Amino acid sequence: MLAGNPPVSIFTHHPGRSETHRYWTGDNCCECGSFFQNGPAVVGVYRITAKQPFQHIHAHLPRKQLDEVVQQGGWVFFRRGEVYGGLWAANGWRWTTEGEHAEREMISDGVNAIVCQAGTAEEFGTFQSFQEQLAAAAIRFDPQAVSLEYRSARHGRIGVDADGGRFLDGRPADLDYPTWDSPYMRSPWDSGLVELAKDTRRLVLDFRE
Repeated sequence: MLAGNPPVSIFTHHPGRSETHRYWTGDNCCECGSFFQNGPAVVGVYRITAKQPFQHIHAHLPRKQLDEVVQQGGWVFFRRGEVYGGLWAANGWRWTTEGEHAEREMISDGVNAIVCQAGTAEEFGTFQSFQEQLAAAAIRFDPQAVSLEYRSARHGRIGVDADGGRFLDGRPADLDYPTWDSPYMRSPWDSGLVELAKDTRRLVLDFRE
């Protein structure tokens, strides 16, 4: 989500035709995507089975609400103010140019993988510099294993596979961390308890069944 007026929602998705797996929302009975985020970088893979009515993924990217959009190879780079983004697909992107989704939908066919990287002018300098750094990043996608590794210069090697594996620098990622861990709210993972505290005041919410 890019802040502003109006805010811009950017995401990838596998479209469907059922009540719980619609064209833009849900993936019930498909569950073909696996994702992993590390900082402002997200990687994902889509293993689409033959029974699915749509053999492609799509991305919501309303380019008329963005200041700049540049397509280069498998990447689509975009800018709004001093916030940058890049969206890569293993099988490339094509824009929908007609109908209700024109100029806000990109489509990429088949078993696929995506990388989404965000950044700012403070981090990367110019938008051109952001594009060059992402375009130079090593990306390895194995369509048979449906696995992806993105070598981010700032966030290490980030990997994911269709069986739910998530990896940092070639090792399984440690996902045993609190659900909430801030100065005022804490909750150990899967505890069902949320503690709110400030000074001498303390409140514990119990969501256990």
